[in-house]
Amino acid sequence: MGNNEFKLTKLALALGVTLSLSGCLSDDDKNDTVPEPPVPTVDVPVADTPEDLTFYVSGNVVQKSTGNPIAATIMFYQDGAPSENVVDIDGNAITSITTEDGSFTFNLASSDVSTLKMIVSSDEFISKTSILDFSEVDSSEPFEAFVQLTKLDTTVTSASGTGTTTSGQLAEELTVSADADSSSASVAIGTDVVLQDADGNAIADGDISLSVVTADVDAASGKAKAIDLIPDGLNESSTTTVQVPVSMMNIEMKAGDSKVKNFSSPISLTASLPATVNGQAISEGDSLSVMSYNEDTGEWATEDSVTVDADGNATVSTNHLSGWPFLWSFPACTAVPTFALGGYPGSVPLIIDIDTPQDWELAEALYQYNVQHNEDSI
Repeated sequence: MGNNEFKLTKLALALGVTLSLSGCLSDDDKNDTVPEPPVPTVDVPVADTPEDLTFYVSGNVVQKSTGNPIAATIMFYQDGAPSENVVDIDGNAITSITTEDGSFTFNLASSDVSTLKMIVSSDEFISKTSILDFSEVDSSEPFEAFVQLTKLDTTVTSASGTGTTTSGQLAEELTVSADADSSSASVAIGTDVVLQDADGNAIADGDISLSVVTADVDAASGKAKAIDLIPDGLNESSTTTVQVPVSMMNIEMKAGDSKVKNFSSPISLTASLPATVNGQAISEGDSLSVMSYNEDTGEWATEDSVTVDADGNATVSTNHLSGWPFLWSFPACTAVPTFALGGYPGSVPLIIDIDTPQDWELAEALYQYNVQHNEDSI
């Protein structure tokens, strides 16, 4: 539990699939039409691959809204540090892969690796962390990884601003606000704050840029949702509590090619919240938990909780930048979802987006279906 990655069966992929649910899941699944993904093209390991490296991973990176493959860089992490357990199919140690056509393959140097984080990035796309679970791997078949990236285009809401610094401090206060249809995200940085790099050093004098990206939780058709901006692992640390996003903002500040990561004193991040989320009203006095995501390591950290004010806003003070979801906390679902699979021959492979807080409950149900019907998972 706690990992929202799941595997579909060969049966489900071979057939067109319809999915009906009951239990804790909402019956408003907000399904949008998903384009047909590309047929994976992978390099099969050659015959002289070392004997102890018989298992390998093949994958594809595609644009979420179109399904088209995209060039990307994939970095591998374990416990917040670059993994030392990833090798190419010839057994050579690697820490990253650059793919021009979206396809990639790699292997594991150790059978003790149960999970692996991939940080996937591409120009003009929002970076994503994908968690691969190898706990039930069949070494006779490749493990397939499918990563969808959201493009920084008209489907998301973004805003940017610029300024200049001397001795690491802004010449003028800088405020940037990205306004979606029913919510917004803003950042305010004063002139008394020293901008710092990841090591805590003041940035060099010169121009800086600040960008904010957000999306509505209940976004209109054709628009990216807040959940599209949230990397994997948000609920990884708890099996009893579910964190449901009511707002999400990705923030990046750069001085030239260097990222501004820290501040000598706190800056303000404010989320203007929608009136309702998943049919539940957001009210003055509601308490929200806040987490931050480090896109350089793929790690989540718990921040101070915040309270919704009379204007429907929530503000957190921080001395560092990252991705920031504002969250409602709920007990994890205990009811068992039920579902039905069906379809027609020749239909395309299935991609399911689930915007409810119990993603892993459905994953467990799909897994039990595999077990009961003796299907190989892929």
